[in-house]
Amino acid sequence: MGYQPDECHAFKADGTGTCSGGRIGDGNWDRWAYFKSNSGSYSPAFADAAALNTFLNTTFGTTTPSRYQVYRWEMANANPRLNSQAFSGLNAYSRPLDLSGEPGGVSPSSTQVDRRLLSVAVVNCAAEGVGGHTTGVHVTKFVDIFLVQPSLARSNGIRTDDSDVYVEIVGATANATNEGAVQLVKKSVPYLIE
Repeated sequence: MGYQPDECHAFKADGTGTCSGGRIGDGNWDRWAYFKSNSGSYSPAFADAAALNTFLNTTFGTTTPSRYQVYRWEMANANPRLNSQAFSGLNAYSRPLDLSGEPGGVSPSSTQVDRRLLSVAVVNCAAEGVGGHTTGVHVTKFVDIFLVQPSLARSNGIRTDDSDVYVEIVGATANATNEGAVQLVKKSVPYLIE
């Protein structure tokens, strides 16, 4: 099981969910289902919610870690946490497989940027009157976002199109002068394509 959307989004067929912020979630995702489904990677497996909460509190300092915190911890502890698992004849592969001679996935490191972490501009589209060719838009700030799941067309659970992205805000984008090296800096002019 991959990282789920917030629970207030997860079971709404029209994709808007019941979150008070509409498209904006509340950060409350089903950690129990995630860790229980992936229990083959965790030893010992969690017998109940109390055991899971003990693990979360010990590992993350909270019983409500973000998906990005869990992702970073799993990447730092990849062996044996992210091993492939077999269940009743079905296999779950936590890493890309080299079945066709193509290279496998690239793990983030000090020399390889993390493809699931992006820096994006925060703009008040309503106040700025943003449209397809709006110029001179005021950027409020830049934030780092974590790509929670692949962009796919889904019809069960939360409905998504292949152009939808589900992200978790990590925090303000760092820069090299005040918070260490920034992951990647690139200025591009975005265009709305219909």
